[in-house]
Amino acid sequence: MSDRLQFLFLELPNCKSALTPKATLLDNFCYALRNLPEFEDIPEEFSQEIFTLLFNSAEIATFTTDERNKYKHDMTTQRDIRNQIAYARKEGVAEGKAEGRAEEKIEVARNLLKLGVTSEQICLATGLTKEQLEAI
Repeated sequence: MSDRLQFLFLELPNCKSALTPKATLLDNFCYALRNLPEFEDIPEEFSQEIFTLLFNSAEIATFTTDERNKYKHDMTTQRDIRNQIAYARKEGVAEGKAEGRAEEKIEVARNLLKLGVTSEQICLATGLTKEQLEAI
């Protein structure tokens, strides 16, 4: 078919070394898949993140239609909020930096005025115009 398409077949009954010291992650994963309906809680041996994802996915798969629709709506809302916050931070950082630079220039100009530096030198040092300096 394609060099990119690969199939992996798991024979769940053949994963017999699960939950033993010799067990690999694959052995434990096969065991978890095979015994998923019997678990009331997540066993201690399955503390890795991959198992948390597996059990969460299994829980979502058992949702009723109403629960699934509510879950999809909640996830969409959560993603929208996260994206809005990220965008606001991105835009706000640029504006905040510009405002901070402008405020710093004004503060430097005030300090130079107190020291008696000429207005031409202050304009050269800060990049402020004469009108901006007079407003200070």
